[in-house]
Amino acid sequence: MRKWGNRKIVLQGLILLTVMLSACGKSEPEAVPEKAFGVDYLQEQEMRQPVQVVCDSDSAWVITAVKDEPIRRYSMGTPGAEPEQIPWQPEAECYELISIAQHQGTLYAEVRNRENDALEILRWDAGGTWSAIMSIRVENWEDYTVMGNVFYVDGSENVYLVSGNEVMRFEGEGQRADAYQLKGRVCSFWEPGEGRVECVTAEETGILLYELKEGGAEEKWMLKQSEAVGTLYVIGGSKENLYLAADGEILFLDGATGSPAARVDLVKLGVSSVSAGYYDENEGTLRLLGIIENGEGLRYSLLSERDEDGKQRTEIVYGMESGVNNGESSSIGRAISEFNQTSPDYYVTIKNYDNNIERMLADMGAGKGPDIIDMTHSEYYESYAKNGYLEDLTPYLEQSQYKDDIIWNILDAYRIDGKLYLLPPQVQLKGVMINPEYEISLEEWSRETFLELVDQNKWEKPLLAGQNKDPEALLLFLLSADKDGFVDWGQSKASFETQEFVNMLELCKRYAEADGSGAAGWTDEEKEQNALFREVQYGGGFYGYLLYGRKYPVYGYPAASGQAYKLIPCSDSCAIYAGSDQKEGAWAFLESLLQESNQKYSGIANPGFPIRSSVLDELAEESKHMEIKVDGEMLTITDDEIQILMDIFHNGKLCSGMLNTDILSIIMEEAGAYFAGDKDVWDVAHIIQSRVQIVLQE
Repeated sequence: MRKWGNRKIVLQGLILLTVMLSACGKSEPEAVPEKAFGVDYLQEQEMRQPVQVVCDSDSAWVITAVKDEPIRRYSMGTPGAEPEQIPWQPEAECYELISIAQHQGTLYAEVRNRENDALEILRWDAGGTWSAIMSIRVENWEDYTVMGNVFYVDGSENVYLVSGNEVMRFEGEGQRADAYQLKGRVCSFWEPGEGRVECVTAEETGILLYELKEGGAEEKWMLKQSEAVGTLYVIGGSKENLYLAADGEILFLDGATGSPAARVDLVKLGVSSVSAGYYDENEGTLRLLGIIENGEGLRYSLLSERDEDGKQRTEIVYGMESGVNNGESSSIGRAISEFNQTSPDYYVTIKNYDNNIERMLADMGAGKGPDIIDMTHSEYYESYAKNGYLEDLTPYLEQSQYKDDIIWNILDAYRIDGKLYLLPPQVQLKGVMINPEYEISLEEWSRETFLELVDQNKWEKPLLAGQNKDPEALLLFLLSADKDGFVDWGQSKASFETQEFVNMLELCKRYAEADGSGAAGWTDEEKEQNALFREVQYGGGFYGYLLYGRKYPVYGYPAASGQAYKLIPCSDSCAIYAGSDQKEGAWAFLESLLQESNQKYSGIANPGFPIRSSVLDELAEESKHMEIKVDGEMLTITDDEIQILMDIFHNGKLCSGMLNTDILSIIMEEAGAYFAGDKDVWDVAHIIQSRVQIVLQE
């Protein structure tokens, strides 16, 4: 097993900002001071499918969803050490591990015994053996056998089982003593004193604390929140205080009233996904553990209080458009965490527009846009730039420490009137495969050659794989490499009322009307395999070329002047808002996306090729040692095949390949009328020309 990877982080800037939280009950909001903490170090442990972690001041215990894996115990004082392996199954075939809990350093396990259809509560004794303390029979197993479900054992070894907002207390040999129906979702338990058990629940916009007594539950207080409440974990407390880990923050609360005394903004510190933790009042330290969002590991963070020396870091706001970037496993989520851990001068916070592009546009138009613009929806790139919303990144890149390592051929594909407004740290490559029955060379490939192959085919084979005579799909295919010839954003000029565009429309209509007799009786799979052209997209591994390129050389999209390969920017692409008064800080974050750690990792969405030459070389070298199975055969990519893609990135003609959404909708709407036979082709070209020109001049 791999040990914890220790990465020591020293924050030179302290976080001393004051923020607003809603106060207890119905009182007016009050200012809650920020408690100054710094990250001493972070550690990550690779692990398959962790589902629950509990801890006290000395130990952390973790269970996974991997069948029959032991419980792992980590020392909080020496997290770099190998964990203790605690077997839990007396009989592997009839027991299932459901959940774990701890009380003052004693570990408890909830297991299901299939033989007698009961839940058994086990205690891990100091001698290294399990003792059964209770056997419980419940009616609705599905409510209580969710792995990692909330489960608690108090100081008298009474057991609390949870289902939704219901808590059941069992005592003795498993007799049900109480049932509590609480408001909200039950999240966590704690004991502020002997014989007292309290429970924290989460409503949509509120945190509640209950005291669980014999015969009923007493609501002690509710803390209203301005946003929806997610996960809540008690990470310590005393008779007077309660410490909670909430979404992205630590709350220091008055235990009697719920009034917040202080908070720690974990986002600023680059810490996320708190699943358990412990706050030591005497040491002034926070030990936090979180399950990494993609379910492949555990993260440990040690934070300590800092003296309030008055130094502050500057906030940089990242305007997030899409949910694809939401979460720590995304490229941006990971990059923001790393930046916030290490930057002495700035920290990044997220303003989530939740795909509401209109609201982001309104903010930018009013001069109130976020410092950094999420460009996941890159089809708005040209219009953002034309409206003056984006900062030209050329001067920043020319002063960057990575200037000589950047593959400028990739970035040049995104220039508008000589200026570059978009930084795509990773890109995917999209091209065209041609049916090998047709002899053609890369040097010959162009719009003219494309038309020759269409004539040669005589509509016998499907033209585009996966598209059943769809004229709109063919039109988009033909516009891929030539969009700049029809729309000039720099000059605000459209050129659709031309013979070239009319010829495109007529070809697409003939394609839709062709009888396709050559493919009569073919299955969909046969149509896919025998199509004249097929689009192919490569992600972050050169070895992907083996899936297609070895059989079908990869060409660019046909254009009037040759061919061009399309670039698809990955989800970590972003830009600087031209109206930002923190451009230097925004650039500091954008430049961090060119660090090797971010260049070699692009999250679970859209893994791509890095735009730094040295990192691309590393990726190529790694690809040589990866075997993939193709048609039952294990294959490894060759140097010559790698060089094909390298030449495309460094020397090929590349294009952004994405038409503006507003313009594309105009083209497809009007072209559809022609394809349906409702309008003359030249009338359609004239209408498209007029409508697109209006968009460009707005």
